[in-house]
Amino acid sequence: MKTKINAYLCFGGNCADAMKFYDKAFGTKHEACHYKDAPPCDEMPLTRETENYVMHGAIKLDEGQELFFCDVPNAAAFNSAINVSLAFDTEARAKAVFKALAVGGKITQPIGKVFWSACYGSVTDKFGVNWMVTVL
Repeated sequence: MKTKINAYLCFGGNCADAMKFYDKAFGTKHEACHYKDAPPCDEMPLTRETENYVMHGAIKLDEGQELFFCDVPNAAAFNSAINVSLAFDTEARAKAVFKALAVGGKITQPIGKVFWSACYGSVTDKFGVNWMVTVL
């Protein structure tokens, strides 16, 4: 049996902006569909505001890894209880992604050598998502 775990980040209307930011940070090109592209749903009627919300988005990373995204009306803010952990095989890649995620955000632990890794750091990006970046 094979199990795969993916982070699914839910935004409150700014998912498209976040995916563009992450494309730049990871060097990827996201895929997305929007609520207006789906069949009508009585449980979630569309408004002018929500019709362009991202229903499902994905960024494909290395070796089949993916990050998923969406917009949820009235989504709760991200908080420190959840972190997305990224592990890279090179210090250069870890530092480059960390630097890109930190633009407009807040570094909570500068990236550098720690006892368990040659390179580790944590950052809260400008969208409020907490990232832990390390080298394996």
